[in-house]
Amino acid sequence: YVPLRVHGHHSLLTGIDSPAVLLERARALGLSALALCDVDGIAGLVDFLRAAEASENRVDAPPSGIGTGAGARDEDGQAATVRRAAGSSAAAWSAAREDAAGTRQRVRPIVGAELSDPAGPGRVVALVRTRAGYGNLSRLITERQLGGAPGTPEAERGPSAGGSEGTEGAGLQGTRPFDLAACVARHHEGLFLLVDHPRLLLKLFGRVPARQLFAAISPAAVRLA
Repeated sequence: YVPLRVHGHHSLLTGIDSPAVLLERARALGLSALALCDVDGIAGLVDFLRAAEASENRVDAPPSGIGTGAGARDEDGQAATVRRAAGSSAAAWSAAREDAAGTRQRVRPIVGAELSDPAGPGRVVALVRTRAGYGNLSRLITERQLGGAPGTPEAERGPSAGGSEGTEGAGLQGTRPFDLAACVARHHEGLFLLVDHPRLLLKLFGRVPARQLFAAISPAAVRLA
């Protein structure tokens, strides 16, 4: 079992614990990996990766390769973050396939975010698989926060006018509201996508490769469909 939709205290009103506390609890439970997916952002990413590296160093010497922090201290901060985010997630998917009930003590961090849809119920959990996926996750979050791609009229007017918070401002300004499904369809490479509502799942079906798209529909979401 690997939790793939965990909120930390960077998610206002939905998360309580710090990334370090979440990782320690996961280790105590014998979990092989954990996905931190704060809402519409990755503000906790650096804390998450640092806590994972510190925890790993306490258990045993980190293996060589991408995502363990090896060589990251010699890089610029931004490049090191990209390296760690992409590499840690790639290593986590491999670790999750191993036997978590054995002697494994490390908890591999999976990088992701939960993207809300201003147009209606339903959310998309985007989980990083590769370096390209980390770049696309950043693009998804940027467009969600701005209400559109940087440089577009929607983004220039901001979320309230560009439709990120509804359609009234978009109608008055002559712009279209933010479309989460269309945004995900543009920026899906290198990501696993968990969709929790039938409406969004149908919008993405055929626009995202089936190997990347997963239904994670809850009973509450079905009642709202």
